[in-house]
Amino acid sequence: MASSNLLRGRMKTAFSILLMTSALLFAGMLLSTHDARAGIGDLSVLGTVTDSAGTPISGASVLIEIVERSYSTSATTGSDGKYQGEVPPDKWDEGNTVRVSVTYGGDTEVRNQPITSEIAGIGIVYIDVKFTFEIPEFGSLFGLIIAGTAVAVLAAMLVTRRRR
Repeated sequence: MASSNLLRGRMKTAFSILLMTSALLFAGMLLSTHDARAGIGDLSVLGTVTDSAGTPISGASVLIEIVERSYSTSATTGSDGKYQGEVPPDKWDEGNTVRVSVTYGGDTEVRNQPITSEIAGIGIVYIDVKFTFEIPEFGSLFGLIIAGTAVAVLAAMLVTRRRR
């Protein structure tokens, strides 16, 4: 009788272990079908803004949008022309489009980038923006101001002479 009780006890233990192992395997299967990018979190949108000569633009306004989700966030470029924005995991999905609009000096450049499976897998997208217009240097801008002021002064002098 003692060996029969021992055998029943071992069978119960083996059955319990089998049941727990099955439950863990089932839970593992459920978790493996979970969205892989959810563990990554935010989508990081990074890039550099430069002028047509490749010089970094500091202080440009950057608007980052997920077109299909009507989500947007903003950033400003640093002294190195770089910007970074984060999009929460519930605001993007593979196949969505990231739109980056950069405004500087009254001009805007727009770039669109679809979120591919590779991007979704790592959670990072790089979108560099190169402005096609020429940004005037301080010297040439200063020259324009001086020339404009000189023309205005000369015109005022001519008007004053005619009145006398």
